[in-house]
Amino acid sequence: MENKDRNKCGQFVKGHTGFKPVGALHKSTKEMKERLQLLMESYDEDQMIADLNSLKAPDRLKIMTGLLEYILPKLNKTDYTLSKDSDEIKVELPEE
Repeated sequence: MENKDRNKCGQFVKGHTGFKPVGALHKSTKEMKERLQLLMESYDEDQMIADLNSLKAPDRLKIMTGLLEYILPKLNKTDYTLSKDSDEIKVELPEE
């Protein structure tokens, strides 16, 4: 019986299908996410606002910026190179 996912030494080859599909969650990870979702859904909005207002400004800003990651899409980091051919500076951005 020939297995196309492994080479003759028994190691997985590139592109094999021997593991979980991409995006599949471990059972304990899935359960924890479900518990956290239930916890957040049961957290009263007024209580959340009161809790945030009870914090000092730096702590409140840290939490708010942390929560923004779940609201706004993350931007890709942009690499750029600067070159000076003459008197003008040229910025080249990588293509996406």
